[in-house]
Amino acid sequence: MGNTMNVKKYIVAFLLISLTLFAFAATTGKISGRIIDASTEQALAGANVIVEGSSYGAAADAEGYFTILNIPPGTYTVQASYMGYAKLSQSNIVVKIDLNTKVNFAMTVEAFAGQEVVVTAERPVVRTDISGSQTNISNDEISEMPVQSVSEAVSLQAGVSGLSIRGGRSNEMLYLVDGMSTNDQRSNTPYTSIPMSAVKEVQIQVGGFSAEYDNARSGVVSVVTKKGDKKDYSAIVDIQYVPVQAKQFGTPLGSADGYWHRAYLDEDVCWTGTDNGTWDLYTKAQYRAFEGGYNALSEELMGDTDPTNDLTPAQLKKIYEYEHRRQLVHNIPDYVVDMGVGGPVPFGEKLGNLRFFASYRTNQSAYIMPLSRDSYNDDAFRMNLTADLAPKTTLTLTGNYGLTQAVSSTGNNSPSMGSHYTSTWSVANLASISYAVFQNGYNNPIDIIRKGIGLELNHQFNERSFAKILVNSTRTDYSITPMDSLDLTDTLKMFEDIFGANDYKTINNFPSAYHPTYSPSLIDGLRTDWAGFARDQSYNIVTTVKGDYQNQISRNNEIKTGFNFVHTKNIVDSWLVAPMSTWEEYYNWDQSPIRLGAYILDKLEFEGLVVNAGLRYDMYDLNGEWYDLTEYDTLLNAVYGFALDSLASYNNTKAQHSLNPRIGISHPISVNSKLYFNYGHFSSMPTATYLYIVDRYGDGGNIQRLGNPELPFSKTIMYELGYEHSFFDKYLAKIAAFYNDTKNQETWTRYISLGSGKGVTSYRLAESRAYR
Repeated sequence: MGNTMNVKKYIVAFLLISLTLFAFAATTGKISGRIIDASTEQALAGANVIVEGSSYGAAADAEGYFTILNIPPGTYTVQASYMGYAKLSQSNIVVKIDLNTKVNFAMTVEAFAGQEVVVTAERPVVRTDISGSQTNISNDEISEMPVQSVSEAVSLQAGVSGLSIRGGRSNEMLYLVDGMSTNDQRSNTPYTSIPMSAVKEVQIQVGGFSAEYDNARSGVVSVVTKKGDKKDYSAIVDIQYVPVQAKQFGTPLGSADGYWHRAYLDEDVCWTGTDNGTWDLYTKAQYRAFEGGYNALSEELMGDTDPTNDLTPAQLKKIYEYEHRRQLVHNIPDYVVDMGVGGPVPFGEKLGNLRFFASYRTNQSAYIMPLSRDSYNDDAFRMNLTADLAPKTTLTLTGNYGLTQAVSSTGNNSPSMGSHYTSTWSVANLASISYAVFQNGYNNPIDIIRKGIGLELNHQFNERSFAKILVNSTRTDYSITPMDSLDLTDTLKMFEDIFGANDYKTINNFPSAYHPTYSPSLIDGLRTDWAGFARDQSYNIVTTVKGDYQNQISRNNEIKTGFNFVHTKNIVDSWLVAPMSTWEEYYNWDQSPIRLGAYILDKLEFEGLVVNAGLRYDMYDLNGEWYDLTEYDTLLNAVYGFALDSLASYNNTKAQHSLNPRIGISHPISVNSKLYFNYGHFSSMPTATYLYIVDRYGDGGNIQRLGNPELPFSKTIMYELGYEHSFFDKYLAKIAAFYNDTKNQETWTRYISLGSGKGVTSYRLAESRAYR
């Protein structure tokens, strides 16, 4: 009953807000300016302005000013016309996401019928309407960069390192594609694989982003993709290929002179040991120690009570060479294939000029050494279908599919939360673990499938106002399964002439498989057990409704207002399969949280001052029940374990709320410089692990960690002061100082029993105590 009441409550709230608000992140820009007589400088009221090749246009007001909203980013030609005056066109007009491009016209009296004047506009280097640290990059600019992906282009910007913005965690940033978040609801980290051929513009905000952006505390990356042209077809293909090559410097990892092998293969030390051989102190410090060498190991085996392992030093060396025969090099290349095609759909004129743009990207990046997979592979497909339902109404249907095939970064310490190795260097730390180097089953393969479909309705009421509504649903599936196990019947007989039919045996397929309970190595602790523990069969389904309403109330005042509603079906089934049941561990939850947000934003633009002021409200609720436990509750003792679910009482969870004011001010000092300042409160929902996890350990199901679905929003207060100056109308210098104050950062607090006996236990509870 409680769950049903919660759903009804939020549906009512959602509908009430929907009647007055529409909102989602900006994906368009605007053009504004003034039209005057070139000789008298008098306003030409009623003059017409059009964006050539589109349906966008406006008429000048009584003072000659005009504004055109809702223009997709790109480069345009804008034309002004007025009775008795020569038509005046300005080319090379660049429109960027969420920015105002100024275009002024000084028209001359028509000297002859049909006279038209065309000029090339100069691009402003300093954008006066930006009151934060923001960069807009067009697809043409990206194509000139030495990058292979959108994420690499973003990482080149000041303040950005990988998925970290100004030192923030990856789950503190918001990544948008066509206004929709690509952040994974399991970890809140963004999925950034987008075909480069589909990109029209990328906007990076590392400070001072406005109230329309939710669930972000460090920065926002917004990508706008291409839509098909109504008349012409276009295609782009980009293929990058890197032949097979070593991905490590110095001595190869698996060579006889490498770190792992030299002590066991170098004749100067392998028989008597590294302490007794001829190596100097420096050499000893560079390689593994082999105490006593094969001579000492042989003496130890000869002296025990097991006659089947009586091996000479030479035989032990031969066994080592066989067990470590795995080649630590790969024979696959790196490549990226990125292609896109778009244009009118055949016979689509009767379907509202139906047009499409489809793009596909496949990427292979070989790891530094072969693992359970030799490389990171990612495939992404995206397609837009756009139709004009009416002269000022468009409908766009978007579908996307992604497949990531990689290696899980979880070995044997804890169940997976979907993390995986994505690059050459990311696996480098594994080179220090022998049973990750010489058998490839330590980290299991992982498959991640992402599917999504979205519908966007865009209606232009007039040249000064428009609305959008968007509905989107995505599903992400995780699958981690082990490699094929060792075939213990497939053996190689060694030294049969000495020991007979029941001689010492090793496993033929040892380097390319794993076994959860078998460890054949005698020499250096190399093992096939305690590896490949992680299993995962999780998924989440995210349904989002967003909208946007924007109105240019007057020449100086623009308002935006809106809402977003997000429902997530979050299913996690992740566990460890260990050699002993007492080491097994489980992450399980089935939750359906709701997130609701609304904002209002006012933009004031004057000659010497631009103000962006806004207020944002956010709420989240588990929309269900949770354990009614105290911090030192006896039900958390180890003796209860799996019985906790039946013994505990439950309460309906309480919704969490956050109100965030934000303001940004830009002060143009001259045509070449500006000073800006911004201040804002930013909040994000805690990650799912801290909210919902029930971490059970061992065959008794002892609680190790317990989430808290009533954690408050994590919050950051951000201040920034910056200055921009252009030189020679070509170069732009930026300097900014910022201060972030973060609180309510989710963390784990450990509670330890002071008693003794069977009930002694320790566990960690999710709390909001961290700050920076």
